[in-house]
Amino acid sequence: MPELPDVQVFREYVDATSLHKTVDAVAVDDGRELHRVSARSVATTLRGRTLEATVRHGKHLFIFLGAGAPRWLRLHFGMTGSVRAWKAGRPDDVDHVRLLVTFADGWRLAYLCPRRFGEIGLVGDPRESVRERDLGPDALDDELDRGAFADRFHGRRGGLKSALMDQSVIAGLGNVYVDEILFQAELHPKTAVAALDRRSLGRVHGVMRRVLKRAIEARVDVGRMPRRWLLPRREAGRGCPRCDGTLQATNVAGRTTVLCPRHQQRVEV
Repeated sequence: MPELPDVQVFREYVDATSLHKTVDAVAVDDGRELHRVSARSVATTLRGRTLEATVRHGKHLFIFLGAGAPRWLRLHFGMTGSVRAWKAGRPDDVDHVRLLVTFADGWRLAYLCPRRFGEIGLVGDPRESVRERDLGPDALDDELDRGAFADRFHGRRGGLKSALMDQSVIAGLGNVYVDEILFQAELHPKTAVAALDRRSLGRVHGVMRRVLKRAIEARVDVGRMPRRWLLPRREAGRGCPRCDGTLQATNVAGRTTVLCPRHQQRVEV
């Protein structure tokens, strides 16, 4: 599932390929990804408008349409979504197009969603959308410092991994990057949030920001990530890249979780 680093890469891709272009035509697939909007509304709203800027919050990408209402196109990528731009024709490897925007200069921008768990919507203001979905602060928000991060977990029960994946606590983290964060922070995913003091939570915050920024720099390509990270070898039975342990798979909050039981110790209350 695309997480914060993936969506940030999508955002930068849209910025590089599709901004300041006027929309000439819009095609919506069968509309299963549409959220509180019709295919006709999406087409008539976008046609003639210009994509002016982008904003990301957590796993949501917002594209500013300039003057007029509604003012933003919202994209959520579900489990397998992505974006792709090209000019003339249609690349052979492009499939599962759910929204296709054709610009006046001939370029096209497609929203792809093979497994159909994504969303396409129109909103007046990204902040309203964030509030409606009860999303917590973005994991890379500059205002989310160590203290504010620790405050988000105050009084929470349950395990640390579940809390980090809760979008109402922190927006943008998912199964894969939480595994990496806890691997580097040397904490077991099932460690109780209540067992961690503010200093420990502050350390998780620092690791989180470092991991997310480095993943974005690597363009979410595991081959470009540090060799001592979990992601390049995230598979049970393989050797731990940080110690002499063996990676193990378990289930946490219904998600397959990979960890090293040797250096990721479970902290008890």
